[in-house]
Amino acid sequence: MTLQDLRCFFLSIFCFQSILVFLPSPVLAESNLEDVPINTERIEHFSTKVLESEADFEKQFNDYLVQNVIPTPTETTNPPAAIPTPTPTETTTTPIPIPTGTSNPSAETDYHKWHFKIQPYAVIPVTTYGYSTVRGRTLDYQLSLADLLQVLRMTASGRIEAWHDNVGFIIDAYYASLNGGGIRQSNPPFQTSLQSTLTFDQGVYDFALSYHFGAPAVYSLPDKPSGKNFPLFSFEPIAGVQLNNISATINSTLSLGILNRTFQSTVTEGRTWFEPMVGAKIAMQVSDPVTLWVRGEVSGFGLAGQTDLSWNAIAGADWWVTKNISLQLGYDFFQLNYVNGTGNNAFGLNQSFNGPFLAATFSF
Repeated sequence: MTLQDLRCFFLSIFCFQSILVFLPSPVLAESNLEDVPINTERIEHFSTKVLESEADFEKQFNDYLVQNVIPTPTETTNPPAAIPTPTPTETTTTPIPIPTGTSNPSAETDYHKWHFKIQPYAVIPVTTYGYSTVRGRTLDYQLSLADLLQVLRMTASGRIEAWHDNVGFIIDAYYASLNGGGIRQSNPPFQTSLQSTLTFDQGVYDFALSYHFGAPAVYSLPDKPSGKNFPLFSFEPIAGVQLNNISATINSTLSLGILNRTFQSTVTEGRTWFEPMVGAKIAMQVSDPVTLWVRGEVSGFGLAGQTDLSWNAIAGADWWVTKNISLQLGYDFFQLNYVNGTGNNAFGLNQSFNGPFLAATFSF
């Protein structure tokens, strides 16, 4: 629509309103226009004053547009006021705790660090028995605890474990030295006697790897109750090699009383060999300071001699007495059976003992 069309439109409205002003009544539908008197004076006034000229109407129309429709250049259109956006209220949220299996986070162990266990231990044999063969000569022996203490020269044993994450490195060492064990006397006729003694040094050394499955390993006593759901179970398979070092000496003295003669004989031999070793440890933690466990190893499998098999089984309990020290009490069964060679070259040792197992473990 052009500006000229707007002018015509507003002019029509203006004229129509002016005509209505001159009518005496607003209702025209039921009236006869011929009977309505026309006010000529008002028409003449309108003609002379309102529509005096086309130029005057155009001026009035332009003024109307300027005042009501078209904004002047000096006018500025203000943008609508921005609706204020509510500022989000900062709220403090409490982080939801993640369950860790224990109510005491400080008791959790950092498994990415190295952890070490040093465990001196001792087995107190209630009974020790077996036989030893040196250069084809065999001597049986059976010693009670009192007899063993009389012939025992030295013994030492200990275990070291180093753990990183769930991987463990294990060294277990046992050494014993006896002098005079296996005394045997006989008194056949003719006033004769035979006395034989066994002296031997025995070392058994395990070098193994292990892996921890199940509940997290315990390397220290927590400061506060952990709140764990006891009992907790764990399993550690063990695999490695065992080094055996044995040397034995048999001293025999034969006395012939009837002839007043004495004969002595000494034979000595030693062997060192490696053999594969496998084992496992099963543990059940019943409380923060107490854990029950069973451990066993088997080695040899006939690979290092004609007869080569040894095994060890211990059942015991751990009891933490301080943050980094625990005590172990158990019962140990041990057997070694080794034979190699024949005739005068035969060497062998068959040894069995059992007794209480006592240990103290220092963890750091």
